Amino acid sequence: MDIFNGAAVFARAHPAPLLAGAVALLIALPLFLILIRAWREASRETGMLENAWSATATIEEVWGTGGMAGHSPFMGMKLEVRHPAGSTYKAEIKETIVPAIHVHRLTPGAVVPVKIARDDQTVVALDIDAEVNNPSRH
Repeated sequence: MDIFNGAAVFARAHPAPLLAGAVALLIALPLFLILIRAWREASRETGMLENAWSATATIEEVWGTGGMAGHSPFMGMKLEVRHPAGSTYKAEIKETIVPAIHVHRLTPGAVVPVKIARDDQTVVALDIDAEVNNPSRH
């Protein structure tokens, strides 16, 4: 409140800064939620990768789930996993972050390195940075 010639003058806020702030919030909030989702997914997979069996899997089907973390897409895939003990079984990775540089490797028929959780062999994670031990399978 300002005093002008003895009368109180109330300053009104212009709606444009408020509108700009609301628009910025509407844009930032979904981006923040996507980053939280990406961080949780990466944390879960990192923990699993540290205490898991190394194996290979053949990709049967692959799809994008619609999310992105920077330039890295969220992807899902159906796999035929080769357990280190020799058995094979079907598994599905519902969603994982794939570094953009590796997306071209994920095609049906490709053999990829995976990790199998020791406590639940239905939990499989892509170990995209590992080298496949048998390159002749590519």
